[in-house]
Amino acid sequence: MTHAALTIDLDEVTAGTLRRLSERWGFPPQEAVKRAVQHAAQPAVKTSDDLLKVFRQLQQAVGLTQDAAAAWKQTVADARR
Repeated sequence: MTHAALTIDLDEVTAGTLRRLSERWGFPPQEAVKRAVQHAAQPAVKTSDDLLKVFRQLQQAVGLTQDAAAAWKQTVADARR
C-alpha cells in the first residue's frame, strides 16, 4: 500500500470542524480526513433504488430492525392522538 504524507494549512473554521468531526467519529484527525476524502470520491446517489439501498444500509448500521421500526411508528402514532 502506498502512503503519502501531507501537510495542510486549514483556516480556523475548517480546523475546528475537523476537530469536532474527529471527536464525534472517535478517530484521529488524519483518519477523519481520509474518510471524508474517500466519501467525497464516491459517486453520487442517482436513482430511487440507490437511495433505498443507502437507506437500508443506514438502518442496518444503526441496528434498526423491523420490530424496532414498527414500535417507533406506533409510538409516533400514539403521540399524535
